Amino acid sequence: MGGKLSANSKLCEHLNAYFDAGQLTSDQYQQLVIMRYLSLFLGLAIDLRPILLALGVQNSGKSTLWEKIMWLFYGTSYESGAMPTKLRDFVAAVTNHQIQMFDNIDSADFGNPKSDYAAYMDLMCKCSSGGKISIAQLYENNVDKSYELRCDLFLTSRTNPFPSYRSDLMRRMQVFPIRPPNATEYKTTEGMKRALAADAEEIKLETLVRLQLVLKALIANKDKEWPPISQMHSYETFTMRVAEYEGWRAGMEAVWKGMHAEYQQ
Repeated sequence: MGGKLSANSKLCEHLNAYFDAGQLTSDQYQQLVIMRYLSLFLGLAIDLRPILLALGVQNSGKSTLWEKIMWLFYGTSYESGAMPTKLRDFVAAVTNHQIQMFDNIDSADFGNPKSDYAAYMDLMCKCSSGGKISIAQLYENNVDKSYELRCDLFLTSRTNPFPSYRSDLMRRMQVFPIRPPNATEYKTTEGMKRALAADAEEIKLETLVRLQLVLKALIANKDKEWPPISQMHSYETFTMRVAEYEGWRAGMEAVWKGMHAEYQQ
């Protein structure tokens, strides 16, 4: 299968966490992770790129879930960083990289409308759904550069730091609650790095095979539409086209119904 979870998949084995089941089951949360990972390679084929937010207490593994994706791209020496404290630094981070991860962002004061973090949220929306940002060129008089702002954002936080009135941001976001592992489930970061590095080539090959199947599904179902379930219809349609082609559309519909219930809550 191109997008579906598989028990014998190295990709699914590593891109997993101890999700705190609620409106969605653990498998349904993981299904969303796998689809979002595959969407990273599809570029302009997808209009909306959901922001992923992992929520959990310290040592729950919330950071490791997104770091695994970064380890595949940049090697296991990659370490996540904090949210920039200055707007200029945040703009530089999202305009110079296709994918960015910010860790423990609840230290930022997003609820204060007078802080620069209010502007961060506007930029996050543009990173997800597209938009231009104007930046003055250094050492030039009256020269302005316009950037098409698209950046795949992966965030972690101990609690949801975004104010409820920013529904424009939250409807572009998928939230993944993660519980701490128990004594028998616990794995060290070093052990997870070694395991992923050992399987990295197999994971990359599996990614290529899955993407070939996903592209076949998107071509075959390019004109198919369904009534929207969630607030991120274009991305939802991408997942539904894949699931329809592969014969598990009912399962994907159930995932989106659960995600929409969480959004409303």
